[in-house]
Parts: sequence; C-alpha cells; structure tokens
Amino acid sequence: MRQSFVETKDKEQWYSIIQLLPEGYNQMRTVTMNYENLTGMYRARKHHKLNEWREYCAWVESLPYADLLITGEAYK
Repeated sequence: MRQSFVETKDKEQWYSIIQLLPEGYNQMRTVTMNYENLTGMYRARKHHKLNEWREYCAWVESLPYADLLITGEAYK
C-alpha cells in the first residue's frame, strides 16, 4: 500500500494506511510536571542506556533554571 501511495500520491490510499496504524500511534499526550518531578527523573535516568532517556535528559538540561534546580551545576 505504501509503495502504491508513493507512486500515485492518492489520498484514499493514504487514509487506508493511516487506518491500519494502532490507535495509540496517532494520539498525543500532554504532561504537566514541576521541577521536583523533573529532578527525580533526570537523576534516575541520566546515564540510561536508551537514547530516548538521554534525549529527554538533554531536553531537561535545556530548560530555564535547570542548572540551578536540576543538574546542580550552579553550585559547583
């Protein structure tokens, strides 16, 4: 189906492909956390072997006041 869509760019085939995806694939989640939650998650997963957690930790490090509240680099 995908190859056929790539060749024809038919919207009907695109919708058929989308319908075959698992329900959770198209869902979006919103999470509300505070810096205390982020600190615990950051410290627990800072050296995790999965790239997803390392990307998450890099994102946490980029937050405002992360050096003060999460990583502790402001105290070094």
